[in-house]
Amino acid sequence: MAEPAIVPGAFVPVFGKTPIATADVHIDDAPSCRIWRVQACGADGLAAALARWPALPREPCRVGGAWPRALWLAPDDWLLVEPGEVGGDVDGWRSPLGQPSELVISEAGSGMRVLRVSGPRARDLLAKGSTIDFHARAFAPGTCIRTRFAQLHVLVDAVEEGVFDLYVERNLAPWLLHGLEDALGDFEADDDPA
Repeated sequence: MAEPAIVPGAFVPVFGKTPIATADVHIDDAPSCRIWRVQACGADGLAAALARWPALPREPCRVGGAWPRALWLAPDDWLLVEPGEVGGDVDGWRSPLGQPSELVISEAGSGMRVLRVSGPRARDLLAKGSTIDFHARAFAPGTCIRTRFAQLHVLVDAVEEGVFDLYVERNLAPWLLHGLEDALGDFEADDDPA
């Protein structure tokens, strides 16, 4: 009997539990995407990256562009996210962004899992597991931030109103899902009039 092929980054439900849905919150895997990490090497690399691709956000915790989306990680560090299957041609990013000596570009999608939290109470759910203010005036669409959720390092991207993508190391995704389930149970219990 042949072993099944394992494709890095392929969709596999987290312990068979996703999606999770209530009347107010939906938790599922985000749509398939390719993710690259772009890091500028020194001042020349930073200047080259910003000059050659203006969609890279210059302000902390901001998102630039539509697709690919550029998520700010640090002044010289971004995640580029675009729809599609995991993998792809990383070399294709080198031409518009600069020479390999100016930038370090690496495929990051196979090491990450992206969970999508959506719904009218998605902000409340995220607030249960983090110290970040997820109110719409503080964390509007086009904002991203690295934080701890359920004691895990997570990058939260406000994709649109009521829709958030949570980027976590692939091997920690089951624990993130468990933390989301706990927070969901907590605020459902808070709403119980009994």
